[in-house]
Amino acid sequence: QSDAELVKTIKARIYENKDSDYNVKEGDGLAPMTIDEYVAWRIKPQINWYIDRIKRDYDATRNNRIYALVVSGFGALLSAFGYGLEGLVAITTAMSVALSQRSDIFMFGATYGLFHVTSTKLQNKYHLWQLNTPQQKQNEENIRAFVEACEDIFEDERILWREQAIQKQQMAEQSLQNSISQQASTKMKLRH
Repeated sequence: QSDAELVKTIKARIYENKDSDYNVKEGDGLAPMTIDEYVAWRIKPQINWYIDRIKRDYDATRNNRIYALVVSGFGALLSAFGYGLEGLVAITTAMSVALSQRSDIFMFGATYGLFHVTSTKLQNKYHLWQLNTPQQKQNEENIRAFVEACEDIFEDERILWREQAIQKQQMAEQSLQNSISQQASTKMKLRH
């Protein structure tokens, strides 16, 4: 397949969006978009992605909390059976706490802190844009301000996401380092 045919195939696949009223434009894919195309191809799909992600995170949080309750209930049952199961009770308690904390971290870190805030800002900006008259929507200065405001929202979200990713990585590395140090300390005590 030649490069031109490959480009044409890729464009056809990219623009097979059934929800769009816009046809594929001929060109190199770098032609300027109209404001309607920007909204249809950039803003609306991104808002939908945030909403879907928030729903998925809420569902995952609910499921993790249910799992935590089941695990802690199992631990309570184990403790009722008597002696010799203390280790399993401790493990189920730790698992329950870990599941609860994991769900809270996801919700308060990514969903509330990033996706929910970004989705709200983007929806507010889009709804304010919709209040403009058709003439205002064709004004170059208004278009530029709207697009820049939307892209600033996306950039803020990317920066916050990156900062959170780095922070999570550092926390995981610190936790691993602490675990290794504790194991080494325990081994040293056992030798003496």
